[in-house]
Amino acid sequence: MNLITRSNPKFDELQDQLLQTSNASPIYATSFNKYYQAYCGLVPITKIEFIISSGETPVLLFLLHKFASIRMKSQNYSYYGLPGLVALNLNVESAIQDLAVDEAFYHLREIGLLHALKNKSFELIFPDLSVRNSKLIEKFAHQSSSAIVFFERVIDLKKSRDQLMNEFSKSVKTAFKSDVSQDQDFKFITGECAAHVRKSAVRELKKLHYQSAGRKTRSDDTWDLQELQLANGSLAMGIGYRNGIMIHGAMYMLANSSAFYAVSANLKETSRTSIAHPFISRSIFALKSIGIKKLYMGRQYEELTREQSNKEKNIAKFQSFFGGDLILGIGLRSAG
Repeated sequence: MNLITRSNPKFDELQDQLLQTSNASPIYATSFNKYYQAYCGLVPITKIEFIISSGETPVLLFLLHKFASIRMKSQNYSYYGLPGLVALNLNVESAIQDLAVDEAFYHLREIGLLHALKNKSFELIFPDLSVRNSKLIEKFAHQSSSAIVFFERVIDLKKSRDQLMNEFSKSVKTAFKSDVSQDQDFKFITGECAAHVRKSAVRELKKLHYQSAGRKTRSDDTWDLQELQLANGSLAMGIGYRNGIMIHGAMYMLANSSAFYAVSANLKETSRTSIAHPFISRSIFALKSIGIKKLYMGRQYEELTREQSNKEKNIAKFQSFFGGDLILGIGLRSAG
């Protein structure tokens, strides 16, 4: 077993490679670090990031950052506001996984992280329940005050177009099959589009997002960074227009052959059917056409483990309309 840290020039490549061979969401891809830093407005004082490999094969990925600021008043462990991550390569034998877990546990003990987490706020996600009996999870359980089971909805874009269509809800099928009217249009924007097309799409979605939310929800820097991500191929956009005016926009984070449904906004209007249904379904097929194999739609049934607003529940319900499978994972938390 080899320990590989961020200082290794191959770390980013191996991290993204391992994400492809686990059930971990692509939101942990290296290409989104600057965006997260701008979004949460905090810079970690310590980064605990490493990979355990067997030869050239990455087996285990660990990501957790230590933050401290006057605003937070105390130390906090997370991954730019997201839970920390422990992910395993599902394509290697369980015996190799066990060795990697032992090596990771040894390293975490050596650097004093397990002791440092006592009475500190943190949350770690284990998206692969194959590690549920490992010493690593057991050790973190001793530092934790609660545990959660979570569900992640993932659409397998390796399925045929007809198979994907069959998994759509009735309302989505109806919206898609009826087709958009002549005064509506759909565009799929990628890094291959002309610069002025990309800039215009981001600018229009930013405006629509503000109108939809009724307020500014994040900094201009995050939008600028997403424009750069669009240019470098780590972001794609599905846009819906009516009479030349944007009525729907969604951003999909891209990492290798996976995507994550990240940001969307729709024109506010009274309608019995969702504006977004036909456009998101077209985005799904467009993502498939550019070689994306998995589309992560987001968490599901979180109301089982924490209180949710009606808005959050409605978003999760909406995400379920496009089919896919539920991946089961576990999280460990400490309230500090």
